[in-house]
Amino acid sequence: MIRFEYLQANTGDTVHVKEVEIDKVKRRNTTDMKVVGDEYTENGDVLAWRASVVRGDEVLATSESFLWD
Repeated sequence: MIRFEYLQANTGDTVHVKEVEIDKVKRRNTTDMKVVGDEYTENGDVLAWRASVVRGDEVLATSESFLWD
């Protein structure tokens, strides 16, 4: 699974989360995560983010923006 956690301009310290199951796991996968529509217009720009590859309860890898704390 890919977990995308992010902060938006109008929601303070609230961490928003999107998760996507990956059916065909390969050595290299690309997954697009988008914040659009009402979620974007009401909550504002994404200010910081972290993406994680998760198997069960184990986090296998992460990548994050320089503003993620």
